[in-house]
Amino acid sequence: MVADYPESGDTLDGGLQAVTHYLVRAMSKIKDSDLHVVSFRLNRAPTKSVESEGFTRHGVPQQSFGALTAYKRSQKSLNRLLMELQPDIVHGQGVGHDGIIVARCKFPHVLTVHGILQEESRHFPT
Repeated sequence: MVADYPESGDTLDGGLQAVTHYLVRAMSKIKDSDLHVVSFRLNRAPTKSVESEGFTRHGVPQQSFGALTAYKRSQKSLNRLLMELQPDIVHGQGVGHDGIIVARCKFPHVLTVHGILQEESRHFPT
């Protein structure tokens, strides 16, 4: 799964993190599955892959400069990790950064769309 997963299991920052948190917790209980959660973090150093509570977390740095450059670097990082993991399927959460790079990966994938962007944009000041 490629998603904004909370850095601390106790603090959920928004609806997408909450959905991801609870979905990962449920999926980690499925026997004979090997669940990996990839989270991109702005301007952070890569973190070690950590296995805990029935799944493995991977922290991947995300560049903040220039959308095109940032997406290309994120795509390269994700592709490299996926080549190591050889997943049966990749699940991307949202249609932003994570969804875009999952949609362009070479492995079978699904995307879960959260919200209706046009409607949500009305609630944020421009």
